[in-house]
Amino acid sequence: MSANQTYFIGDCKLESHTMLLSLADKQIKLSAKVYELLILFIESENHIVSTELAIEQVWNNNEGVGKRGFRNATWMLRKSFKDLGIEQDIFQTLSKVGYQLMLPVSQVDDEPIAAPAAPKSTNKGLYALNGLALIALVVVLVLWPSEQKEQTVAVNNYTSYDSITNFEGTEEHPAVSNTGQYLAFQWRREGSGGELYVKDLTNDDSPLNLITHQQVNEASPAWASDDQLLAYVRTPGDNQCEIRLRKFLTNADTALVDDCYYFPYRRVLTWSNGNNDFVSYSKNHGTKVAIHSLELKTKKSTQITNPQTNEVDYAPHWSADNKQMVFIRDKGAVRLSDLILIDENQQEQVILSNKISIIDVDWDLTENTLYVSTSEDGRLTNLSIDLETGEQKAISNLGLGSNLSFNQASKKLLFSSHISKEYVALIDLKSQKTIKRISSSSRDMYARYVAHKKDILFLSNRSGYWSLWKKSNAGSVNVTKSMGNSLVPAVSHNGEQFAVIVKKDSTPALYLGDTNTYKLNPVDTKGLKVDNLSWSRDDSAIYFVSNKNDNVGIYKLTLSTGDIEQITNSGEQYAIEGDNGQLFVSRINRDGLWLYEPTTKEFTLFTDELAQYDHSSYFYQDNGVYYVNRTWDSDQIKKRHLDGREEILMTFPADSIRKHFGISAAKDDTIVATLKITNESDIVSVALQ
Repeated sequence: MSANQTYFIGDCKLESHTMLLSLADKQIKLSAKVYELLILFIESENHIVSTELAIEQVWNNNEGVGKRGFRNATWMLRKSFKDLGIEQDIFQTLSKVGYQLMLPVSQVDDEPIAAPAAPKSTNKGLYALNGLALIALVVVLVLWPSEQKEQTVAVNNYTSYDSITNFEGTEEHPAVSNTGQYLAFQWRREGSGGELYVKDLTNDDSPLNLITHQQVNEASPAWASDDQLLAYVRTPGDNQCEIRLRKFLTNADTALVDDCYYFPYRRVLTWSNGNNDFVSYSKNHGTKVAIHSLELKTKKSTQITNPQTNEVDYAPHWSADNKQMVFIRDKGAVRLSDLILIDENQQEQVILSNKISIIDVDWDLTENTLYVSTSEDGRLTNLSIDLETGEQKAISNLGLGSNLSFNQASKKLLFSSHISKEYVALIDLKSQKTIKRISSSSRDMYARYVAHKKDILFLSNRSGYWSLWKKSNAGSVNVTKSMGNSLVPAVSHNGEQFAVIVKKDSTPALYLGDTNTYKLNPVDTKGLKVDNLSWSRDDSAIYFVSNKNDNVGIYKLTLSTGDIEQITNSGEQYAIEGDNGQLFVSRINRDGLWLYEPTTKEFTLFTDELAQYDHSSYFYQDNGVYYVNRTWDSDQIKKRHLDGREEILMTFPADSIRKHFGISAAKDDTIVATLKITNESDIVSVALQ
């Protein structure tokens, strides 16, 4: 931040060099701490500041002074804005977290700062955003049509949003009916799975209609062309997934298939257009997920897409004539996503290539325009793509974008806007207290502990990339700097070395570093694309997952010789070595954890409690495996001993632990966990025309 920077906060102006907050002819001089706190709100993602972050950044980790100071400074800011004539409350209180600044923020002669997410309020009115439009400018590489050059994203400035839902919990998977009258969505609350509701968009006074009544997770609703049928996904248990059909006239509910694929926040289901002839859905093939179409009359299933092993195809949408389909392909081997258009001859055209993440897509059939929720270098945005001209426009977003749905009747884009923030915690399991915490105005996650130095390696998007950072007593240092986007590191058991994968221009490269200098040296992987790293118990080798000849499994790289040996080949995606050379492995698209004996090459199910999206949230220590177990009510850290005994070591509120790489080993009875400060989402809409 420049010492001479000037901000607009709503209608008020803040001058950094004088610490003056003003509106028209009124001005207030802020005290140093109050000014520092306001700047922290401005610079924090989603403008959220937790108590812990304020104590660390403004009050220099003095907890006793900081807690009281945070409350007092927040009160002073509220009073200052009110004295200037701002009647609305500038802060939204986030229970057990902190506060969120709700006024739009922009810099003078600079790019606007990311907008806050929609507030949790009972007022369902229009949220007008004053000042400069809140938009992040992104440049996206486009490979469609193939002869076109890279496209620079234009900017659409939308200054107002409608709040569609504002309930406690997360509202996801918005699906607007074809007439534009109804919205189906998933609502997740504490202590329950995802429930499906229907809201009448034309009548604010109309009550919500709960359409499912099972204590299971239900998601991804999709309307048939006549809006009389709703298809959706139900996951009644481990490794179970059903596509179900709800008929509104008779209220009948039946199962169509039981071989589908579902992953949180991914849309996996759609209908044909103009008729109710077939549904298209993501089908689980074990080590890959393809999109199939099911004819409702004949029950004939036809495979539409052809992914390779460790690839997942999802978010299907058909063209108006049902001859083309757009979908997203997650390329697990390189941790990147493509947006693809496939025709009736199964010829594929890549529209967006090698994105860090593509979350969802919808199709405006009258304008032949796609709307996409995507990530570029750790930053999320909504994007429109004109399929006739290839022109792209970034659409201003609230919070962290997710699933979206285009209202064909009103020309509005509806999307889930998330308030989500993570931090890294070093936790003592005996006392259940946090020993050390890493939190910043950016997103910090997926940490590994360096025991002999008491350093913590973690991922953060502070630099614009997802970089590898080191936290020590001296502060935080960017290890990989501008090398590219880093994946989760692995630290040797003696703490002297670490391994990390860095992706530059979509190509992953393995590096080895020592924890004294943190210098990185490339490692030859003999053409294999590697992921999900771990170390052997004696630190002589690195395990990783790779895909060779459409065959996914665990490989072992011996560091002294550079030799690479394939250990397994049946869809394993992460491995941790035990004391006697056995491996504890998770598998692609499968719940559970298996014990693999290399001498006999036999697998034994060790536990079925590890969810597929927690595939690397476990480690071996003290004759047992520590792992994340999730229930409707809580997230648990459990230990399963080799003799079969189980212990619940610590419990958190449900969905507190970050998925994928949520926990890792530290020292003695401590662990490192990536935890969420808050996880809320509302569905909002923006008028596009």
